[in-house]
Amino acid sequence: MQDRLHGVHVFTSFSYSYLLKSIVLAETLKRFNRSWKLWAIISDRKPAELKHVDLGRYFDFVIHIEEWKVPLAWIFKHDVIELCTAVKGMALRRLLQLGAEKVFYLDPDIAVLSNLSELERELDQQNLLLTPHQLSPNWTPGAIQDNEICSLKHGVYNLGFLGVANTPVGSAFARWWESRLQDYCYSDIPEGLFTDQRWCDLAPSFFDGVKIHKDPGCNVSGWNLSTRSLRQDSNGGLFVDGSPLKFYHFSKLGELGFLMTSRYAGNNIEPYALWYWYNSKIRDASEGLGIESEQAVEKYWYFSTFEDGSFIPKEARTLYRKRVDLQLHFKNPFAEPYRKWYVAQAGSST
Repeated sequence: MQDRLHGVHVFTSFSYSYLLKSIVLAETLKRFNRSWKLWAIISDRKPAELKHVDLGRYFDFVIHIEEWKVPLAWIFKHDVIELCTAVKGMALRRLLQLGAEKVFYLDPDIAVLSNLSELERELDQQNLLLTPHQLSPNWTPGAIQDNEICSLKHGVYNLGFLGVANTPVGSAFARWWESRLQDYCYSDIPEGLFTDQRWCDLAPSFFDGVKIHKDPGCNVSGWNLSTRSLRQDSNGGLFVDGSPLKFYHFSKLGELGFLMTSRYAGNNIEPYALWYWYNSKIRDASEGLGIESEQAVEKYWYFSTFEDGSFIPKEARTLYRKRVDLQLHFKNPFAEPYRKWYVAQAGSST
């Protein structure tokens, strides 16, 4: 494993479909926080189109989760979003064990737009930093449904960001979070689960020194534009309700993300300009990799198919993870025996 770590370490977790976004994260983070070390935690295998790409150009450390001897059966139980979030707990615990003094997590679809040293200083006094989806109430039925009720379903805090200090409490949180994500990192809202995110609703109750970081310039996105105003000053600086914009979360790049932006940005033109800028950065990253467009990798995930190349239905994963007898009988559910059994089972139930 790596030598003993020091200082501030940041990790992001993604499949190769998010590589271009993660490159934009890497470039913007390093622009403003040069001394911070960035880890890519990749829940995937490299596609042929990227065979010769050196990820070390962008990241200080690159880990493919199979290097951690993660069982294939465990991988199979998760869809791509569930898997990329399930590994966050084990990544956090490992970085703390290796000696990182402060660890931040940032989603790959985040762009850093100013220095984050304020967050680093916060962890001198706090064990954990969380950012809420919402800082102010919404007052129209549509906004309440989109934002407040959505937060009640998916989690009060957006886990596109997390800060943890290497303290006894920070380490205890990492052990707990890793344990829960090992067994319960699924998107199952009726059962009270939404990947890694809902679990952190419990963190302020379970652990001391949890700071709910309410800087409006952090974790700005379509889900909070209804209550935050993004403006550019005469010098070109971007401010959110008077606070410098620290990082913007370009969640759901494409039609859905733009829909949320257009719904709540109104006459606030700066969010549209940011989206235009971000799309140009994605194109630059694509050209830097030597691929023609984001579409070349955006649908890729190695673990989306059985070994014969056929697509794995979500129901096949859900059934496997719920039935211990199947887990005992089919040690590698990607292989032909489970695929044949599931196809026969699905056919007999229609």
